[in-house]
Amino acid sequence: MKCLLYDWNSYFRQDLDELLQNENITIEKFSWKFKDYENDDEFLAWFDENIEQGVFDFVISVNYFPLISEASRLKGYKYIAWCYDCPLNVVNPELTMGNSNNYIFVFDKEQFNDYYNQGIETVYHLPLGVNSKRVRRTLNKGVKNPEYQCDVSLVGSLYESQLPIITQRVPEDVKKVLNEIVRIQENLYDNYVIKQCITDGLILLINSCYEGMDFEVSSKALEFSLASEVTRNNRLVLLNLFGRRYGTRLYSFQSFQKLEGVKQCGVVDYVNELPYVIANSKINLNPVLRCIRSGIPLRAFDIMGYGGFLLSSYQAEIDSGFKDGEHLAMYKSYEEAVDKADYYLKNDDIRNKIALKGQEIVLKEHTLEDRFRNILKTGGIV
Repeated sequence: MKCLLYDWNSYFRQDLDELLQNENITIEKFSWKFKDYENDDEFLAWFDENIEQGVFDFVISVNYFPLISEASRLKGYKYIAWCYDCPLNVVNPELTMGNSNNYIFVFDKEQFNDYYNQGIETVYHLPLGVNSKRVRRTLNKGVKNPEYQCDVSLVGSLYESQLPIITQRVPEDVKKVLNEIVRIQENLYDNYVIKQCITDGLILLINSCYEGMDFEVSSKALEFSLASEVTRNNRLVLLNLFGRRYGTRLYSFQSFQKLEGVKQCGVVDYVNELPYVIANSKINLNPVLRCIRSGIPLRAFDIMGYGGFLLSSYQAEIDSGFKDGEHLAMYKSYEEAVDKADYYLKNDDIRNKIALKGQEIVLKEHTLEDRFRNILKTGGIV
């Protein structure tokens, strides 16, 4: 078998190469810097001129790209999109996501339900996982390193929300409504209310404030901005709470002056450094991006796979697939997060036992190898 792989700088880059090779699939790669993910005639012309029909068994990419779907359809190729982003960066899903050549795999069940309810039947729900072979190779080399030792760590973005830009010209009463949505969602973990609070009337009102200007806000853009604002608040509050109490580190490309007691360590390489951060942190935080409504982010699997203790905000799919207090720990409030951190930092044996059980179940039942075979089977490749 032979596939055409769209190559870009994704976290999955090395893992997908290995997974394809494991299945004896020959890989040919192409790269492209899209001018616009949904409108790029130059790309369509390049694909038509350079990619022959009948050469590949399928085209594949990490995350979904509308123009790759369309170009593949015109050449008669199945297109597999394995997505770890949520939401997908697709402005007009109705234009291409229903293409009959598509096999789009998303990890968030609520996101899958949205597309299914729109009548898009080419989207499938598939949780993420870990490349067990890579994890075992890394663990066999040893990942203990005093340079990375700390009580608590968070690896991830602080999220720069566009909400302040969107609300620059809106009336104060509208700003208060949006801020109240943020406040409510910030303290609510088992129910996502942002989406239902964004009405057509609210979007019309906001856009009326920019009439005559080259600026328009969609409901999706406003939703992501609100969710990013909530996530930013969640992460900053948690970091400050933990920074005052424990040895806490932030690994991020961003920095923030008002993080009290937090050591800001910069970005870490996903393959070569992240395992050391996870293995040498007593507690690994996972405050989930709030527009991931039910799914388990890739980072949660990474933490458990490398034997780290995971303290995560509540997610329905974590709750259904793992046991709180047996495989990991979850919280539904700042207070609960601090209480659980206090308890598990004081009880090394219990914490280490939970981390080990989490690792065991992930390496047994949640591997990317099994997920990828599921993809190939669903796509009729094998």
